[in-house]
Amino acid sequence: MNASKLRAFWSLILQASPDSLSNASEAVFISQLSTYVNDNLCLTANEQTDLVAYLRAKRHLILDVLIA
Repeated sequence: MNASKLRAFWSLILQASPDSLSNASEAVFISQLSTYVNDNLCLTANEQTDLVAYLRAKRHLILDVLIA
């Protein structure tokens, strides 16, 4: 993902509901966020794959940011 899409991704993350994500399993967390982001950013197939990998790698950081 390029820098502008990554910035847009984090803007969307900050709008997400922490209640629905904080107790979700990893699979549900990734599915909900990737769908939410893709619906708003219209990612290519490669970007979607990159997003899923990013969500897996950064799940704890994302949750920390949402809950903070």
